[in-house]
Amino acid sequence: MVDLKYLGTDTGLVIKAIAVDDIREWSDIRDHLKWDNSRLGKVTKALKKEGLLEETSQGLKVDYDLWLGYKAYFGDEWAIKKKNDIANGTDWKTQILQKYSNKKRQTNATHLVDRYKEWIKFKPQLNFDPNNSHIYLTSGLLDDLLKDQIAMAKHQILVVNPYVEKCNLSESLITASERGVSVLLIARPPEKYGKGDRNWDKKKFHNALKESKVELYYNESVHAKMFVLDNQVLTSSSMNLYSESTAGKSWESGIVSIDPYNVSLARESFEKILNDLGTEPQ
Repeated sequence: MVDLKYLGTDTGLVIKAIAVDDIREWSDIRDHLKWDNSRLGKVTKALKKEGLLEETSQGLKVDYDLWLGYKAYFGDEWAIKKKNDIANGTDWKTQILQKYSNKKRQTNATHLVDRYKEWIKFKPQLNFDPNNSHIYLTSGLLDDLLKDQIAMAKHQILVVNPYVEKCNLSESLITASERGVSVLLIARPPEKYGKGDRNWDKKKFHNALKESKVELYYNESVHAKMFVLDNQVLTSSSMNLYSESTAGKSWESGIVSIDPYNVSLARESFEKILNDLGTEPQ
């Protein structure tokens, strides 16, 4: 077996308790290891600082690669197979992330940034300098800009949005995918929305997404509303992908950014949630 990060240290014992022994609550880990609060607190604080540990509604969760590595090291057959699939490039997440990584190489293009600036020029009520790296938009204007950007996207659209149903904006993603744009959408499954005719309609639209060229993924923990378009334009807002939000019944607002650093951070966040344990392809 290859060396595993933190193996044989206090940090490794905490990772093993979470990943291998499946002990997720802080107090249970403390009792399992027979440590005091100070000793465990020091380790968990350091792991959080490194970005390798986070608190979720299901308890503590370690970084995916560490989690998988420890499970495989201690003999979990599924984890061993998973690591082999990743090494051979046959794991679905590896394939998707490779595809995503290839798209990142197209960052020298500026067509959507140019379009963003032109869009601002034709909205005199905004009173924005077209060269602003960030602008603040509400409701209809946010919907209008997103639809314009989606229509002009050439390569890839990354979307995270928990609540997705049939509306002009969500249908525009299908249209973009049909003309060859790679569209990756991470949402919550419609079963979480409730019961009744509306939920049935949502399920029907999700089936349409699955049958389209949109690459749909479910993660029950997502709550962010984010678009990354051709690695050039980022929107982060309160807008859900359903008609009340996009048509203006609900007052929504958000920030649009063309700052390359912010766009890069958003891409990294998308990659992280795509690689999350709770994210599954549909």
